[in-house]
Amino acid sequence: MVGVPGRSKGCHTCRRRKKKCDLQRPMCGNCTRGKFECAGYNRDMIVVQVNQHGKGTYKQQAPKAINQISDPPLRHMSPTDIRHRELNRTTFELECFGCLRSLLTPPTQRHGNNTSVDKIPAFVDEWWAQIYQQASRSDMIRCSMLCVSAYQVGHTRRDPSLRNRGAELYSEAIRVMSRALSPKQLMKVESVTFELEMAAYALALHEYLRQDIPYIEEQKPPVARFRKYYDRDEMRFSSREKGHLAGIVKYMQSQDPASYAEPARHQIFVQLRQFWLPLCIESRTGTYLATEEWLTKPWQGLCKSYYDTMLDTVARIPGMLQLWDTLKTAVRGPEADERASVLRAVCFDIGSEFEKWHHDLATARPSFTPNEASALRTQINTLALEDLPQILIKHGPWYLYTWMMHWAMRIVLYCTTPLMYLRFPPTRSECIVVAPTSIGTYCLSIARGVKYFLQPGQVGILMEMAMRMPVSFVQKALADPRLKATGDPKLDEAEMILKTVGKVGTELAIRETCGQFCMTGTGS
Repeated sequence: MVGVPGRSKGCHTCRRRKKKCDLQRPMCGNCTRGKFECAGYNRDMIVVQVNQHGKGTYKQQAPKAINQISDPPLRHMSPTDIRHRELNRTTFELECFGCLRSLLTPPTQRHGNNTSVDKIPAFVDEWWAQIYQQASRSDMIRCSMLCVSAYQVGHTRRDPSLRNRGAELYSEAIRVMSRALSPKQLMKVESVTFELEMAAYALALHEYLRQDIPYIEEQKPPVARFRKYYDRDEMRFSSREKGHLAGIVKYMQSQDPASYAEPARHQIFVQLRQFWLPLCIESRTGTYLATEEWLTKPWQGLCKSYYDTMLDTVARIPGMLQLWDTLKTAVRGPEADERASVLRAVCFDIGSEFEKWHHDLATARPSFTPNEASALRTQINTLALEDLPQILIKHGPWYLYTWMMHWAMRIVLYCTTPLMYLRFPPTRSECIVVAPTSIGTYCLSIARGVKYFLQPGQVGILMEMAMRMPVSFVQKALADPRLKATGDPKLDEAEMILKTVGKVGTELAIRETCGQFCMTGTGS
């Protein structure tokens, strides 16, 4: 009987073989390695026939090797059971993976000969390729991906049983991951680090989606979800910081940065970095991802994209904010003045990096021909900043999102430096940060770009999630009374746009504008 002292809790096969069972579920690891058929952990009732002498016997079944079993009896198995392997995956399991992929990142559609339109970055496609390849080899990855896919597909189809199955697999994935994190297991298996990173990212995604859409009755389109979170001032991501994402980023710190230059690990590193850095900005806490080795070694032998170089500029913002928070309450003195001098130099370096990205690195894309890059650079330098979203969307929503994050980081920098200069005035020989345009211009540019991310079935949940990050910084800026006091009409226009998105009379305009891009690959 299970749970009774003195009685074995092992599987039937290990008990018959008189071996110590490792209690792995659903199949014992000892049986798997020894190629024995695991008889499971159920305790069936055994009826013993007692003869006239008061003795009874029953015949035990001898353990069989897997390769000796012929024609095993057919039995019903759950479509999300992790015991399936690559050659006998169920159609429903593959359908779950496919549905999740379509929900997160809809397939890229090319429009004619325009190869510079990227609905999603290349590393996301590479990540999915790794998922399909590794899921059949690792129970940890497979269980983690099945938990998030079953949960999300169950929500989309309004199937409570499938959603519940996703929750069960979440618990199973946590158990498998906890065992893999033991020091003995980490030393034993070299590939467990990559499996942990893949599984942790999937669980972090599940964690986010479960908080984002907690009720199965809540079947809202992207516009309605945006309206809900904006009105509640819940565009921020801080509530989701303490979870799987924080755990795996902390675990990554113990790894060699150069190991993330390996293609399979590089794509997961890029994804973890893109979500972690905005969280660090919200918490105003520096991160090791801003150090020189973490900005260079993961790209050894690789070429940085426009997106990578943009995030490089973002990586230094959290440390800048953390240092400013300590200085603005510090007592004036030689030590505080020295640290303020360091902070002013950091701010100037960040501002210089922003300018370099804006004028040079933003158009450094392999998919751009020289003529395309030159034409786009001319438009960027000549058009008003708030008119750029309709130009940038022609090259895909991900490209527009990169620019929106860039503008959001400029808002953070240009809101911080005036206060810093007021408390710690620079010397005459120091270079200072000067905003090239008003903060209202950056807010309006981001607000005008929001509509391109709210068309259901075209952008995907991943882009919808990412778009909220720059919007959250705009929302904070609009709530600042010091900015309101400037009377900038662009701030009022940005606020009006964000407050009316999704309301009656605006949904049709959003649908028409986005529909034109989705059908023709061009902006409005």
